[in-house]
Amino acid sequence: MGFLLGLLRRRAKATPLEASRQLLEQHRHLEARAILDAWLPTAPLQEVPRAKALFARACLALNLDAQAARATAEGLAINDSTAELHLVAGLCRRRTGDQTAAESAFRRCLTLDPASVEATVALCELLCSTARASEALALVTGELQQSAADRRLLFASANVHVELGRLDDARACLHRFLEGSADHPEALMNLGVIESKRGRDALALDHFRAALRVKPGDPEISLHLAASLGRAGRHAEGIAVLEPLELDDERAPRIFSLLAELHAKAGDVDKAQLCCAKAATLDLSNPGHYLLLGHLLLHTDRVFEAIGALNKSLAIRETPEANRRLGAGLLRAFRPAEAAVALEAAQREMPDDVETSVLLNVARRSSLNCSPAEHLEECRRLVAENPHQGLAHSSLLFSLSFDADTSPEAYLAQAVKFGDSLQGVATMGAVYEQHLDRRPASRPLRLGFVSADFHNHPVGFFFEALVAEIDTDKYQLFGYANSPKSDELTRRIQSRFASWELVRTLEDRKLAELIHSHRLDILFDLSGHTANHRLSMFAYRPAPIQATWLGYWASTGLPAMDYVVADPLSVPLEHEHHFCERVIRMPVTRLCYGSSLPEQPGVAPAPSVANGFVTFGCFQALHKIEAPVVAAWRRILEAAPDCRLRIRSLQFADPTVLQTARERWLVQGLPADRLELLPPLPQDVYLQAYSEVDVALDTFPYPGGTTTAQALWMGVPTITMEGGTMLSRQGMALMSAAGMQEWVTHSVDDYVKLALDVCADPSRVANMRQSIRHTVKASPLFDARRFARDFEDMLERMMGDCSRKSDRQSDTPVMFSLQQPSIPA
Repeated sequence: MGFLLGLLRRRAKATPLEASRQLLEQHRHLEARAILDAWLPTAPLQEVPRAKALFARACLALNLDAQAARATAEGLAINDSTAELHLVAGLCRRRTGDQTAAESAFRRCLTLDPASVEATVALCELLCSTARASEALALVTGELQQSAADRRLLFASANVHVELGRLDDARACLHRFLEGSADHPEALMNLGVIESKRGRDALALDHFRAALRVKPGDPEISLHLAASLGRAGRHAEGIAVLEPLELDDERAPRIFSLLAELHAKAGDVDKAQLCCAKAATLDLSNPGHYLLLGHLLLHTDRVFEAIGALNKSLAIRETPEANRRLGAGLLRAFRPAEAAVALEAAQREMPDDVETSVLLNVARRSSLNCSPAEHLEECRRLVAENPHQGLAHSSLLFSLSFDADTSPEAYLAQAVKFGDSLQGVATMGAVYEQHLDRRPASRPLRLGFVSADFHNHPVGFFFEALVAEIDTDKYQLFGYANSPKSDELTRRIQSRFASWELVRTLEDRKLAELIHSHRLDILFDLSGHTANHRLSMFAYRPAPIQATWLGYWASTGLPAMDYVVADPLSVPLEHEHHFCERVIRMPVTRLCYGSSLPEQPGVAPAPSVANGFVTFGCFQALHKIEAPVVAAWRRILEAAPDCRLRIRSLQFADPTVLQTARERWLVQGLPADRLELLPPLPQDVYLQAYSEVDVALDTFPYPGGTTTAQALWMGVPTITMEGGTMLSRQGMALMSAAGMQEWVTHSVDDYVKLALDVCADPSRVANMRQSIRHTVKASPLFDARRFARDFEDMLERMMGDCSRKSDRQSDTPVMFSLQQPSIPA
């Protein structure tokens, strides 16, 4: 008591009410509460309501919510007309989540004291938080007309304008506010937020840095600054802003969550995972941290870890986003039946989300729960309802590309619609032929390659053949990896590149600008309409020559795609009208497996020697094994009652899918006692599985690629069938390039007859088994050095064509604007 009296005496003539209010303004809440607690028992009754209001304010600041609520109730019982008590009562109610009671209290305060700026601001905040920003705007606008000098109203008005999306008005309010205090940190921070929303990233960074100079180490400002740096691709700088912060309980989970995102984008998923785990530990009630972790792990293809994290997120609270990502992860883990369950749960909450609908359609098809016709009907519906949604359109085109009932002309018409949807994207910079003319003859030709599959993937396997042998003195390689996934194959490829960029997080415009800055001569798409493509970026035309190769087998539909790389067998002259791109051909084959395959395991003897019967095999994806293929296999098994059929597929990792496939194929006539369905094997033992197969049976009209090359390497020929599209001729092209033309058939009858010929004379295959690897190793399919020289010749033809085109162009540069693409990548 003596200390408090001394404090009051030092404040000269200040009354307890005045002294406590001054202490509150100085954020000395404990001292203010102590003075009021000591004085209230003897305070005059008429002073008690105001004293209770101040006491409640101090308690709220100290997080003593129950004491604050009790004090306001006691004060209101004495005098219900004290405006400040109603204000503090509203603050207490808002703290407990009772928005209705809080609003009533704020409005009562304004009735008693219409000039209360604090009540106006508090009511505006509440209205905005309950999606009533228009009411808040009317309220704050009226008050500004009455109290234009009060800067607090300007600050509140800016926040209301932001809620309504009126960013220019919000910015104007804040600039007026800063006229009275140019170094107000919160106002500077909010200006940065507004500039970020307006897409002015550099200006936003300036405001955040200015705010941090005024208030160093402030965690809220630091979070905004780090997030802005992350959006600008300056991940290391963002990390440097956050890591020195002294963490408080309120913001620590957000800081670790943002650090996780920044570390992931910087390529350090281990640190990202650690930060996510810390955020989750500090905030056990928030499923978002495990959701983010699952998202990051999926992006680095750590699928099984991602599934675990997403299941933890769902265990805390089920959200549609977690179910959608879990469905995507289960699909990639080849568990489509489970994926469909998760995606159905997501779709119930997000019926209009296109990505969820596309993934669910894929899951149902992969789990054999819908027919190809039903799958295509859903694809068409999604495109019709979302004509500018790239994922939906690519899913339709991918499925149409191997649909036996879709003609090449019908496919191309649909692909052109996709290309037309991108025509809002303008080309960049000046006419590119002038750049080609200016290139010094001594400079290597600059080649760019865009793909998400620079790893243990069919694209990676075939791509390495070129990269390993291309002349890097004459050709400078630039890689744009649309996935952070990396393995030993990635490292071998990357070592041959002059530049390697991880671009998964870059929007199309930013990626196009990056590629354009590298002054490439030719840019290759290696994806087509497969997963994680960047075709909409190619619509910007960041390079003077653009071509699609390797990862796809039909037209992209893009007017900006100049060439499609083919060979004489995969695209004969009479099929060139299947493409909107110009067909440019490699002399023998567009695909080369190179020397990626190991010498071990060696080629095993044909199993028919020991078994006394022929074992046919197919190690392909289930969506390639449609009813016409099964019908052909049934004919073979019926006519050769001793032979066996062994099918190994990635989708058989899901026991439900395996059982569904077995039941379906038994109904279609495949004999149960001679049909063996097997799950996938790890990569290091997968090749050994060919030792149990005499001959591979290709699928049609979607034949194998990687599996055909791998089978040949292990001494197993593939019976394939020629079709009428680039894709359906792939098996024929590969077997011909390997010098194995005798295994190419031209009709279902020929296909069945060749298989039966093998059964009639299994010694034919057994005798040639050991020589097949030696034969194909020297063939164009495996001769990487020859393939690289042929590829280099093709590049020079591209350059020559472009130079001749340039001679016919006007010398006047044509400038183009840079616009946002109309669909996402």
